[in-house]
Amino acid sequence: MNRITLYSHQYGPNPWKVVLILEELKVPYETKFIDFKHVKTEPYLSLNPNGRLPTIEDPNTGLMLWESGAIVEYLIERVTGVLDRALGDRDWLVGEKCTYADLSFVAWQRWGTRYAGDDLYEKFPKVGAWMKRVEARETVRKIYHDQDEAISKVERGE
Repeated sequence: MNRITLYSHQYGPNPWKVVLILEELKVPYETKFIDFKHVKTEPYLSLNPNGRLPTIEDPNTGLMLWESGAIVEYLIERVTGVLDRALGDRDWLVGEKCTYADLSFVAWQRWGTRYAGDDLYEKFPKVGAWMKRVEARETVRKIYHDQDEAISKVERGE
């Protein structure tokens, strides 16, 4: 897999949101920092006609994309697509039963629809079916409950 190029700025917050997702998903990338005074001029405008940061260029798909929200959604869908293909005709990621691989991955995948949209599992039905199987496990339901409770306490300022 070729590295994605991220056009960024050292201070702008939106490019760093994208970096967080790239790092979490372990997607290979390189960063090219663009000074703000150059984002409204060529050659940058040929990459992003909005003249804003960030922009990514994915040589694996030929896609040029800008706006941090759209980039994050694309990255999550890209990884979910890989997961969908990896599942193939199997119910679990490895072997004939739920394993550490499934349980490790579900902690991240739980938040996929929050960032990539409610239709994520319509686009990737194998992942949707796999999530239902994993989420049906008593331990996963308990951890989800515990995490939701912990988040609620933080949001209430406790």
